[in-house]
Formats: sequence, structure tokens, C-alpha cells
Amino acid sequence: MHLRHVNVKKTLLGLILLFVIVTLGNNVVKHDEALHVIERSYAQMNKASK
Repeated sequence: MHLRHVNVKKTLLGLILLFVIVTLGNNVVKHDEALHVIERSYAQMNKASK
């Protein structure tokens, strides 16, 4: 019974870690995309003002 309880805890911890890693990866990708949009917007503004 104790061994089964430990395996359930390890499995749940593994799932939580997987979700955390996926969430962090998604955040990095989304922030990178947002920065590129901002960079392009400033470049267009600078080009239009010249």
C-alpha cells in the first residue's frame, strides 16, 4: 500500500513538472512573438516618419 502511494505521488509530481515546463515554454514563445510585433511596429513607425 505504501509503495502504491509513493508511485501515485511520483506520477502526480511528474505531471505537475510537465505542465510547468510546457507553460514556461509557451510563455517564452509568446513573449518572443510579442517582442517581434513591437519591434516591427517601431520599425514601421520610424520608416513612416522619415
